Amino acid sequence: MHADYRRRVKAQFDVLEQDARTQRNKFDGVVVGIRPVLDCIELETAPHPDGRPPRPDIIIERCKMAWESFKSFNRDAVVSAATHALAVVRSHYLNTDLEAIRGGYAEGLSEAET
Repeated sequence: MHADYRRRVKAQFDVLEQDARTQRNKFDGVVVGIRPVLDCIELETAPHPDGRPPRPDIIIERCKMAWESFKSFNRDAVVSAATHALAVVRSHYLNTDLEAIRGGYAEGLSEAET
């Protein structure tokens, strides 16, 4: 009975170990694919002095930082484009009331009403 229990536990452990190895291999594949992209958008992290690869959570943190940088870049680009567009409108149409635009998009109105 004890030998049978040990055999079942060992078999279960082997399955879990194989699952962990598979997940690690999949994660390593993602890291190999995402690292060049991260290196293009932000500075590369300093390598370990002994040549070890960076910890997996470093890659995840770099992805989060890149996403935040991307969102910030998009916000800045939208503000810049909107400012430029309004400056052009103001220069061509001196009597335009830009304060009306400041109120935002006409919420609750149909397409015909706007």
